[in-house]
Amino acid sequence: MEGLAGLAEAYGLPVQSHLDENPDEVAWVRRLHPEYTDYASVYDGCGLLGPDTLMAHCVYLTDKEAALLRERGTTIVHCPTSNTNVRSGLCPVRRYLGMGLKMGLGSDISGGHTLDMAEVVRSALGTSKLLWRTSCEKWAHLRAQEAFWLATVGGASFFGKAGVFEPGYDFDAVAVDDSAWCTPDDDLPARFEKMIYCSSSRDVKAKYVAGRKIF
Repeated sequence: MEGLAGLAEAYGLPVQSHLDENPDEVAWVRRLHPEYTDYASVYDGCGLLGPDTLMAHCVYLTDKEAALLRERGTTIVHCPTSNTNVRSGLCPVRRYLGMGLKMGLGSDISGGHTLDMAEVVRSALGTSKLLWRTSCEKWAHLRAQEAFWLATVGGASFFGKAGVFEPGYDFDAVAVDDSAWCTPDDDLPARFEKMIYCSSSRDVKAKYVAGRKIF
């Protein structure tokens, strides 16, 4: 792991790994590395935490680990479809956002079942509502706008000025045909909600990356 940190530094490479995905994994890492107080400290001790690091899952971060990731500027990648498919648990996204952690959404296709980010957004909303209920409403559940933010600005900010339609940012966009689930009477908030809950990759008619049309 220290060698990987050296390669990342020497070549200016980003780092991506998994952290605190499930209880058995957390316990195993503690047995392997009793010299560290927690899982995140193992990565940090090897030089693998920083602003160029993405850590998937992070379902079971302690307050100390969360504070360490915030201090290092590390981005958490919430993977709700994977977390439910492999029974990892319900990630407390609201808690992490409240602590000022950087976050985005991911498919984790080895555990997740789709690359369709619209479906991942819906999964993030559903798992957040389940956590809200099972935690006796300890944390407010995510709203549609917040889940969409995680799928766009939250994740894209790791790569630079992207993910939002503002001057100076890359023009990254998808054109979505909403004719199957919107009516002429729908206002903008209604169209947005329907896009969140009804759209899929089949509705994407064009895609732009940094201003260049991909299809």
